[in-house]
Amino acid sequence: MAFVTTVPQVLRRKTTIIHGGRRANNFTVQRDRRVRTIPVRMAAPKRSTVADTPKKQFLDRLKALGNLRLIGRNDAVIMESIATFDGLFFAEVPTGEYANLIDGSINLDMHLLLEGFSGAKFETGISRDATKSTTYVLRLLGKDRTSVILSLFLQWDKAPTDVSEERINAWKALKADYAGESEQFFFEE
Repeated sequence: MAFVTTVPQVLRRKTTIIHGGRRANNFTVQRDRRVRTIPVRMAAPKRSTVADTPKKQFLDRLKALGNLRLIGRNDAVIMESIATFDGLFFAEVPTGEYANLIDGSINLDMHLLLEGFSGAKFETGISRDATKSTTYVLRLLGKDRTSVILSLFLQWDKAPTDVSEERINAWKALKADYAGESEQFFFEE
């Protein structure tokens, strides 16, 4: 024997639940009317221009570096993606101003709070493969000026360690303009 109850759900939809005979977890849900789901959206953020601040100008220059391996990590997780900064845009929302990088083709949706980073550190290293070629790394530093919030590696073009001279020169020019002879620099607050 089955019995019918009406239960209000989120958004005040009525759902009719028909319980099976033996156990309460065996049931089917039937809607007594068709409901269209409308996602809740925030107000559109105010877009801002690149020329506003030195941080924005710096991030905008990352477009010249081409393919980058983006690595974000915390105590428990490391996330990596390969992308360019070509789609970079800035937006202001109630929680602050963000640099946004969204690329649906690779399912990338990254938001960098501008007040959350204070500078950058330029590094070169040695690749782990047999060629032992030079790697070029840019690390964005957090408010405390020591923690790395995002690492950006020049990603090879076609084969491992195949990074074009043009992109290497863009990395070196960025380092010369911002850090000079030093390995790192900080934005004035």
